[in-house]
Amino acid sequence: MDDGRRVDVRQVKANVTKLLADNPQGSVVIQADERATADAIIKVMDQSRDAGVYAISLASEPKF
Repeated sequence: MDDGRRVDVRQVKANVTKLLADNPQGSVVIQADERATADAIIKVMDQSRDAGVYAISLASEPKF
Protein backbone atom coordinates (compact mmCIF):
# COMPACT_ATOMS: atom_id res chain seq x y z
CA MET A 1 0.00 0.00 0.00
CA ASP A 2 1.34 3.39 -0.80
CA ASP A 3 -1.21 5.35 1.16
CA GLY A 4 0.22 4.90 4.64
CA ARG A 5 -2.79 3.08 6.04
CA ARG A 6 -2.57 0.29 8.58
CA VAL A 7 -2.86 -3.22 7.23
CA ASP A 8 -3.60 -6.42 9.11
CA VAL A 9 -0.78 -8.92 8.53
CA ARG A 10 -3.38 -11.47 7.41
CA GLN A 11 -4.28 -9.17 4.49
CA VAL A 12 -0.75 -8.58 3.25
CA LYS A 13 -0.52 -11.49 0.80
CA ALA A 14 -3.86 -10.72 -0.86
CA ASN A 15 -3.09 -7.00 -1.08
CA VAL A 16 0.39 -7.56 -2.51
CA THR A 17 -0.94 -10.10 -5.02
CA LYS A 18 -3.51 -7.57 -6.22
CA LEU A 19 -0.93 -4.80 -6.54
CA LEU A 20 1.46 -7.13 -8.36
CA ALA A 21 -1.17 -7.74 -11.02
CA ASP A 22 -0.92 -4.04 -11.89
CA ASN A 23 2.86 -3.83 -11.51
CA PRO A 24 4.68 -7.18 -11.86
CA GLN A 25 8.04 -5.53 -11.13
CA GLY A 26 6.76 -3.96 -7.90
CA SER A 27 8.55 -3.99 -4.59
CA VAL A 28 7.46 -3.78 -0.97
CA VAL A 29 8.58 -1.08 1.44
CA ILE A 30 7.64 -1.78 5.05
CA GLN A 31 7.24 1.28 7.22
CA ALA A 32 6.44 -0.27 10.57
CA ASP A 33 5.32 1.54 13.67
CA GLU A 34 8.12 1.95 16.21
CA ARG A 35 6.19 -0.36 18.52
CA ALA A 36 6.05 -3.16 15.95
CA THR A 37 7.81 -6.34 16.98
CA ALA A 38 10.44 -8.04 14.86
CA ASP A 39 8.04 -10.99 14.63
CA ALA A 40 5.33 -8.80 13.08
CA ILE A 41 7.75 -7.34 10.54
CA ILE A 42 9.02 -10.81 9.59
CA LYS A 43 5.42 -11.98 9.11
CA VAL A 44 4.83 -9.10 6.69
CA MET A 45 8.03 -9.99 4.84
CA ASP A 46 6.99 -13.66 4.66
CA GLN A 47 3.53 -12.75 3.34
CA SER A 48 5.12 -10.50 0.72
CA ARG A 49 7.44 -13.30 -0.41
CA ASP A 50 4.50 -15.73 -0.50
CA ALA A 51 2.81 -13.27 -2.87
CA GLY A 52 5.86 -13.32 -5.13
CA VAL A 53 7.76 -10.18 -4.12
CA TYR A 54 11.39 -10.57 -3.13
CA ALA A 55 12.43 -6.91 -3.36
CA ILE A 56 11.55 -5.91 0.21
CA SER A 57 12.89 -2.86 2.05
CA LEU A 58 12.38 -1.38 5.49
CA ALA A 59 11.85 2.35 5.92
CA SER A 60 11.93 4.50 9.00
CA GLU A 61 11.32 8.10 9.91
CA PRO A 62 14.16 9.94 11.64
CA LYS A 63 13.55 11.15 15.16
CA PHE A 64 14.62 14.64 16.06
